[in-house]
Amino acid sequence: MKEIETLDNVIGDLDPNKNFLLENARLMGFNLDHKMDKMSEHKIRKCLAAEILNNPRQVLSRLPDEDLQLLLILKDTEPGIGMKMHPTNQMPVMVMLGLASIDDYDEKLDIVGITEDFKEAVRSCIEEVMESFEVKFRLVIEQFVIGALNIYGMLTKSELKNILKNSFELEDDGSGLFEQVFPQSITLQMHYYKGYNGRDDFFISPFVHDFGVIIDEIENRKEVKTLKSFDIDDIKQAGEMPVPDIPNPMNNKLMDMLQIKLGLDEEMAYFCKFLLWQEAQDMCNGPAELIQIILDEVEHEKALDNIDVYNEVIQTVTDFLNHAPRWNMRGRCPIDMMKDMPRMTSAPRISIGPNMQRLGYKNDDMQRLIDKAWSEQQNQVSDDDYYGYDFDNLDSVMPIIAPPKVGRNDPCPCGSGKKYKNCCGRNN
Repeated sequence: MKEIETLDNVIGDLDPNKNFLLENARLMGFNLDHKMDKMSEHKIRKCLAAEILNNPRQVLSRLPDEDLQLLLILKDTEPGIGMKMHPTNQMPVMVMLGLASIDDYDEKLDIVGITEDFKEAVRSCIEEVMESFEVKFRLVIEQFVIGALNIYGMLTKSELKNILKNSFELEDDGSGLFEQVFPQSITLQMHYYKGYNGRDDFFISPFVHDFGVIIDEIENRKEVKTLKSFDIDDIKQAGEMPVPDIPNPMNNKLMDMLQIKLGLDEEMAYFCKFLLWQEAQDMCNGPAELIQIILDEVEHEKALDNIDVYNEVIQTVTDFLNHAPRWNMRGRCPIDMMKDMPRMTSAPRISIGPNMQRLGYKNDDMQRLIDKAWSEQQNQVSDDDYYGYDFDNLDSVMPIIAPPKVGRNDPCPCGSGKKYKNCCGRNN
């Protein structure tokens, strides 16, 4: 970690645009507009750094919990020493504000550090700030809101208030709690957007890349206009940052597979689970590409050296993805969508094409066969079943993403071009 001597140097690494610096000052609670009219960007940085160092409590009282926890560690580090972190697409807020710097450590880790002058300012007051009731209260509500956004991807202000009202059993419409916390939260203000194309104001998850795509996909799904409900504790856990814990009934199964079968430690297994959830939101990649995310974190030979282990990885990841809440489904997962499909009340109607007609098949005869098969199937399926699937046991549902199985004579999944038995499966 390179040592940077003063806070204004770190702030100087940000966009030097005057409006950008003033917006960051506003988020931290400093109103510097009256001082900045005739100042250069260099002087603005100096002025902002001085305000922060003179009143660090103002900044700390608004930072999210993950930044405060990181500062608790960094305040006692030696000069030039930072904290290693797994890179996500979400930087610490203090990095975005110019309070800390971030460098690449290697392909899998970043390193975050703070300057000596900011470290000294933080050291004197951070524990006191974190023990204050106002900050503790803000952090609880902030984590809950971020959890809801991580589950749903995006929420209008009215939807968010309604979730607060129902979850915390508020007497008003949620406005009181929202208006109390929002002005003191840098995180919530960073993820708040004014009306988009004439729509209501809304908030987005820190992990959303393109909210316009989510809006379009939701509008194309007429059947998912309402939000799926989640337990208050599930929403809180989904707000854990920087790596959220999204509700999924397959979480434990996936973690066991990652730790017991593939040998990952708990931290790395948790991070792989997060990466799979994040990739599942746009589904641009197929199952093989998603599984590769896991294999990149382990020794390939360990995962591929046994065909049964590899197929178990495929099936477990498939189950996890099929139960993962999706932003474009308003918190529903693919399994939910299958359950919500309307029941067929009669056998499907068919129409035979000319090729089958030339072979002597008649439409009425074929329709009678279909009707008979339908009738027999209805007699075998109970009211608790749906299309022959027992939804009390969702593992019996055919996977929406069909998991590819690897045979000994199939091409090896590692991409070598050899047969599996002559490559990664040669010792099996």
